[in-house]
Order: sequence, then C-alpha cells, then structure tokens
Amino acid sequence: MKLNNAALLVFLKAIQWPLANALPSEVDLRRSHDSENATMLQIIPDVDFNFNVMTTLATAPYQGADIGEILVAASRIKTGDFESYYQAYYDLATRVNNQAKAIDGKKHPISARNAFFRASTYYRSADAFLHGNWSDPRIMSLWKQQANAFDKAMQLLPIPGKRVELQADNFTVPAIFFKTDKPGRRPTVILGTGYDGSMEDLYHTMGEALLQRGMNAIVYEGPGQPTVRRYQDLGFIPEWERVVTPIVNYVLSRDDVDGSKLALMGFSFGGILASRAAAFEHRLTAVITLDGVFDFGQSMFKQFGPDITELFKAGKKKEVDEEVALVQNNASMPSILRWGIDQGEWSFKTHSAYTLLQKSERFTLKGIMDKIKAPVFVGDGQNDMFFPGQAKELTKQLGSRATYHLFETASGAGLHCQVGGITELTNPKSVQQPIRDRPSDIGIMVFSGKPSRACEPCRDKRRKCDLKKPSCSTCVRMKISCFGYRDVHSVKIKDQTSAVIRRAQRQRGVDGKSASESSSPGRNYVSPEYPSQSHNMEVDCLRISSPPEELALGYFLFVFTRSGPFTYLHEHTTTLAIDDDIIQAIHAPALASLALEHRRGDLLRAARYHYSKALTQTNQDLSDPQIAILDKTLLRVLLLSTFEGLVFEGRGSTRNWELHVQGALRLLVMRGKQQFQTEIGRRLFHHTAINVLTNCIMRSSPIADDFLRLYDYATSGQSGLDEPRARMIEFVCQFARMSDARKGMLATDFVRECMDLDKKAAEFIDIFFKDLPYEVVDITSEENRQNAPGTEICAYKDTIHRYQSQQSARIYNTARLVRLTVKEWMYSIFDRNPHGVIINKPGEDDPLRASWDQLPIKAALQAIDVIDDMLASVPYSLELLNTPYRTASRYVVWPLANAAGSVVCPPPARLYIIDRLKELAVKANLDQAMQAANMLEERVPLEDWQVGLDGGWYVGMLMTV
Repeated sequence: MKLNNAALLVFLKAIQWPLANALPSEVDLRRSHDSENATMLQIIPDVDFNFNVMTTLATAPYQGADIGEILVAASRIKTGDFESYYQAYYDLATRVNNQAKAIDGKKHPISARNAFFRASTYYRSADAFLHGNWSDPRIMSLWKQQANAFDKAMQLLPIPGKRVELQADNFTVPAIFFKTDKPGRRPTVILGTGYDGSMEDLYHTMGEALLQRGMNAIVYEGPGQPTVRRYQDLGFIPEWERVVTPIVNYVLSRDDVDGSKLALMGFSFGGILASRAAAFEHRLTAVITLDGVFDFGQSMFKQFGPDITELFKAGKKKEVDEEVALVQNNASMPSILRWGIDQGEWSFKTHSAYTLLQKSERFTLKGIMDKIKAPVFVGDGQNDMFFPGQAKELTKQLGSRATYHLFETASGAGLHCQVGGITELTNPKSVQQPIRDRPSDIGIMVFSGKPSRACEPCRDKRRKCDLKKPSCSTCVRMKISCFGYRDVHSVKIKDQTSAVIRRAQRQRGVDGKSASESSSPGRNYVSPEYPSQSHNMEVDCLRISSPPEELALGYFLFVFTRSGPFTYLHEHTTTLAIDDDIIQAIHAPALASLALEHRRGDLLRAARYHYSKALTQTNQDLSDPQIAILDKTLLRVLLLSTFEGLVFEGRGSTRNWELHVQGALRLLVMRGKQQFQTEIGRRLFHHTAINVLTNCIMRSSPIADDFLRLYDYATSGQSGLDEPRARMIEFVCQFARMSDARKGMLATDFVRECMDLDKKAAEFIDIFFKDLPYEVVDITSEENRQNAPGTEICAYKDTIHRYQSQQSARIYNTARLVRLTVKEWMYSIFDRNPHGVIINKPGEDDPLRASWDQLPIKAALQAIDVIDDMLASVPYSLELLNTPYRTASRYVVWPLANAAGSVVCPPPARLYIIDRLKELAVKANLDQAMQAANMLEERVPLEDWQVGLDGGWYVGMLMTV
C-alpha cells in the first residue's frame, strides 16, 4: 500500500521526546469529541476502488499525481470492474507520458520531470488489479513503461537518483539511492514497501520529504514485490533481514551516509517486514512501521473470514481453494477481497489460497521480539481496513522500545497507510510542540538512560530481579546459570567529548565538523550498532581509541585460530609479528571475524581495506618465482581465502574462494618436495591439500594430476608428514575421488568403495580417541546434576560429549560427516539412485550377496547412530564453551546442515538441528546458521544449495585439521 509523508513528520516529532523515561506511549492527538464519528468523502461508488484512487491522490504533494486529472479518470471506473480501472489509468498514463515527451527537458526540466513522474505513477496504478491472470502481458509491459518514465524524471532531479542492484544470497535487491544536497555524512532512511507497493511509489510518499529535510533516502524491493517478482520470479520470504542487510552494507559503504543515524521504514505489510529485519540487523538506529503489524497470518484469517479459516485449520486444501476461487471469479464480491486474493497469490507465488494462508502464517514476530534492539515508532490508522488492532499488539509486545501514534480520520489520516493525511502534522498546533524538521533528531531514538542493575538472564528476559547475592532468587528457582551483577557505574561511562564540542559550537554558530573530526582520531571505528552502550563485556577492548589493528594479531592467534586450521602458527608468533606482509594478510580475516561476531560494519570495512592491500602485495610477489615459493607467500594466500570464506553471504557463488584455492594449488606444485623439509612447510601443505580436496568435493571435479604426484609422496612415509595428518589426507582424497567417479560405477563396486572409506573414517576416529578422548555424559544422571547444578543444556537424547577442545570436536565431526555421507550414498542406491550408479547385484561368490537386501536398512540405522554422535557434540559448542570462544561454534553449522538435509535423518533430529542452528545464529551472531535453518525449514533439497553455501564453512570446518 502507498502512503504520504505525514508519518515522517510524526516520527520526527516523536523522537524529540527523551526516551529515557519512555514507556509504551500513546500520542493522543484527538481534538474534538466527535473524532471517532468522522468520515472521509468517498470519491467513487466502489468503496474498495476508492481506496486505491486515494493512494494515487496521496502522491500529489510530491509530484506523483495531479488531482484534477485523477478525478476525471476515476469517473470512468465502473464498480467491481477491474478492466475499467486499468483502462482509465492506462489512458491517463499514455496521455501524460506523451505530454512529457513533448516538453523540452533542457529548457523546462521541472515541467518535464513532473510529467514523467505522473505518467510513471499512472502506469503503476493501471497495473493494480491485473494479477489474477499471471500470463497477462500487461503485467510486464506496464512495469517497463513505468520504470522508463520514472528514470527519465529521475534524471531531471537536481541530484539524479542512482539505481543499484545489491547482491543478497540467491537473489538481488533492486534499490534507488537519493542523495540530499546537504554536504557531509547525512542521516539516511531505508524505505521499504509492502504487499503491492513499489519502490518508485516511495519517492513520492516519503523520499522527497526526506531529501527536503537534509536526509538521504534509499528505496528498495525484495522478493514478492513488483520488480523482484517480475524479473527474478521470487515470492515473499519471511526472513526479511536477507533483504535489508545488503542494503545496510551498501549505505554504510558510502561516504555521504552517517551510520549512526540509519533508520528503516516499512509501509503497510512492509511494517512487519521491517520489524523482522530489525530483529537480526542491529546496525539500524531506529525503525518506523506504518502500519504496525505483529502477526500477518492472523490478519489474513480475518480477511478470509471464519468459514475459510475453519476449513484451513481442518487441513481441507481442496475445499479452501474451491471456495476462494468462487470469490475470485465473482465480480459482485467486494473488489478489495478479490484483489487481496489475486495479489496475495501472485506476490507469494502460489495458485492456491490454502498455500497462501500457509505461507502467511510464517510472517509473525512471535518468538523474536526480544531480538529487536532499536526503538520502534508504531503508526496506527483509526479506520485501518487491513490490520485493525495489530499496531497496538505490536506496541504491547515491544514494551518500552515502542512509541505508538494513532492517526485519526478526523485529521484525514485514519485510513490504512495514512493515505491522504498530509495535513495532520503540517499544523504545529496539532502536536504538543512545534515540529522540527532537523535530520539530527533521528538519532535521539538511541536510548542511553539509567542501566538496569538486574542480572543478565533477568535483563535478557525482562524479568523482575530481586538482586540477591550471589545469585538472584529467580535464576536459582529456574536453575539458570547466574553470574552476579554488572557494575552499572562503569556501564554508564561513555565518551561525550565530541557531542559537547559540537553542542558548544552550534551555540556559537560555528560548524563543528572539522573540530569534531580532529578531536577523535579513532572515530572511524565507532560502532554504528550500539553507539551508547554494549551488552557484551568481551568487546570492551574494541572501544578504546587505538585502531583495532593493534588487537587483530592477538585475537587471531589466541581466539580465532584456537579451533581453526591455523593452530600451527602459535609456534611462530615471533616470526609473524615482525613480517609486515603477513600481518597485513592476518588483519583481513581477523578483523572480518571480529566484525561478524560483533556486527561491526566499521571493522568489516577495515578488513576489506587490509584484504585489498594484502591481495595487491601478494599478486606482486607471485610474479617473482623466488618469492612465490616462500612459506610466507602460501600462508598469505591461505589467509586471503579464509577472509573470502568469512565474508561470504548466503547462497551465492564461492568463486573467489575457489580462485584462492586454485592459486594455492599452483604454489604447492611450484614448491615441490622441498616444502616437506620443515615442519611449517609440512603443515602448510596439509592445510592447503585439505582445501584443494574440499574444492574438488564441492564441485565433484577430478583431482589435478600435479597434486596427486605430491599426494603420493606426502603419504609415502618419506615426506615427514605425521601419521594422523597423512591418514586424514588419505581418506579425504578417497572421498574426493568417489565424489567425481561415482557416476557410472557398478553398484557393487560403489558399495565396496563406500564401505572401505567408512572403515577408514571409523579407524581414524578410534585412533584419534586414544590421543584425545571425549567424555560421554548422561545429563539426567544424579552425578551430572550434582556436578553442574543450575546449568541449562539442550541435549538430544539426554546425551552430550565433553571434548578437550573445540579443535578436537571439529575433527571428530569431520570424520563423522564423511561416514554419514557414504552411508547415505549406500542407502540412496536403493532409493532414488541420484548419483547415476549402474544398478547390479552381487554374484554368487561375492561376500556382499548375503547382506545385499538388508544393506539400505543397515546403512540407514548406522547413519542415525552417526547423527546421534554429531548432535551430542552440539551442547559443547553452544552451552559449554566460554563466550569469547563461541565464534568457534561456527564449525558445527555445516555438519548439522548436512545431517538435517540427509534423507536418513529422523524427524526429531531434524527439528533439534533447526532449533540449535537458530540458537547458534543468535549466540554467535552467525547469519549463515540462520540461513541454513531457514532453508531446512523450507525443505530446499540439499543438492540445490550444497555447493553454493558459505565457502568459509568448508574452509574452516569441513575437513581442515
């Protein structure tokens, strides 16, 4: 839906109030006793068409429409007739577009611009009721016409808008950035639409209003919305952070954006999308929802009515689809209901009303409200026809983070999306204080009041804490680990120097920009996420004025590498510390890991800077054969590949990581046998070899002959490579060979190869257990309850493993993952045979003959045992590790995702894995874990996303020892 800029003005007013004392507030702007009985003049007889005409009229204040010509077009619309609606607006759009073309844009840029803008709006309006027939060619042709007219208008703006295409995971986000004419870094608002609106609409409803007030605006669309639905064929997705995060990344990369004043605004259905995104994207300073929506599915049930809802709850898909189809095909039914169904099925990409309701249920904020950190402005229309009651429920759930405002019909803003209500806040007397159009007000929504003295568990759950020592009574009663209370005095202390200087300079009428910049040499490293306080004591070190590069080396050696592939570098810290080239390369993955762990955009930008510098220097060194074969050159390539794995987003290509792996392979070949003469050389070979083999497994490609010659020497016993690493390389190499050669193998030969590989993996686990055993704990035992009182552990089948280190846990799960994979391969021969194995049966003398028919059952049962062991390792990473080392828990994502995606995974295990992946995403700030959980819930086949997943999971976890 479309709306005007009244909401922005309320928002700017609301954020002036000090939120230190804020509770869920209702801003009551009623001015007369009969406001509840106020009505708005209806323009055309069809009440539903009337609302859409109003949405177009609402763009008039900012050059989106002209009132007179719309009234003329509206007079031609027949009640309930979708075609008449199309024809009226299409004829108007064509006429205005011809007028615009006839204007000389060089001589009369404003007239031409306004005409093109209006034509674009009318083309979009003509499209509104066409989506009942997906094959209607007008759906595409109108969109091309509107975009063409809009682009022509946009180029005639004083500062033309810039269209960008931002890479998400498996889709791109189209957006348009509008830059204000005010200099320097400016507050910026991300504008998102909802059920049917477009990003072009948003320029007229809010974008120009922001520009006039000295703010940047960026409008965008995601899956299910007009441009992405048309050109990428994607319906709505509930995980809207997948859409918003790439936008945040983009705007924070610009030098004209103030990252500490970044707001996200969602209109209509976009209100719940914005709130959902804010739960996982914490770099936002404020969120504005117009209208506020808490549970979209419940609103849909109300729209469909109790009879359809009852059929849906009973699981009667056929009956639901048939009943709804009768409504869609009956022109005498309310237009808005027919449109809502047509538009919903189109934008959610389903021809079934039952499926539409199923998908709608997933759009809820239940269970994630506590993850929303930014303050939220919640708008509510007094006569909202789509989401009545939702805004108040959202306000209630948000608690003190919400500021509620009711838009009244008496002031012209009571409709859904406050359509037509621009005048409500242009009158200063309509609010408690005059409206201030200062962009600086956007930052006031950051709460920096008195910190709570409660213990951390009570603060997180917003429970009352009795402050008893050593632990509060609530935590003791609920058997929750409580570690006492923070020092609230130290939490309150923060550097206000720059703010005081700027305030004093403003009072003297002096521009404080240069002074504030010079007074804070480390200002580029101020976090845009939590400018006033932190909830994680372990990142206090990141807030000192020194550049974070000074912390990167220590973090890399003693936190990041504790459980990763670079553990061998601990013995060479002295050498590393004096080599500037290596330090430059270390900074890239170290800062990237810190940035991801603490959601710090400034650190990620610093990491990319060091990556670029290190890549340039490494490429120069590779051109010199004598430098190329040095240990430091190979090490830098490995560090750069690790950076690529860390910053990888979503389900896209792993091409950059693969290029580094291929480069490392060439270096191995150049280094030859002499690289095995030193321990560091042997460890570098092992590290690189696992990456090379992993890449072959990912791509199901053959192993290079040059590598195999080195492999034969490395595993011959003459290279000096220790037995455990040689054994690991052997069975990983066998795994890679099978991944490439399995197609076309006889089933009996394939099974024998699988059984041999499984045996080697099992032997590796047994040998490893002798050196680094783990403890198997039954958490229900009396002994465990006595040893760990009050410890909350979510265990699968009440069993957990206690490992000696996260490194050993990762190695165990690597071998288990190989075992699980080959057992699933054996099982699949008798199921779908997806690997192209030639089916045959064992001969009379073949040892396989006796157990051949029982082989799939046996393989499945053994695979379940392997999954049990993998799941028993999860609590160690999620609950038992110390917080500073929780980043190492990223290494459990890939084995868990593989286990849950396996055809032999039991349903309880699958549900446990999805739940733990979501928990991991929250605890470790790991977006990839949430993406994996979402794909598992969507039941995306593993083969459709296996190769495209984060290269970092392969590099850092899969098989690197």
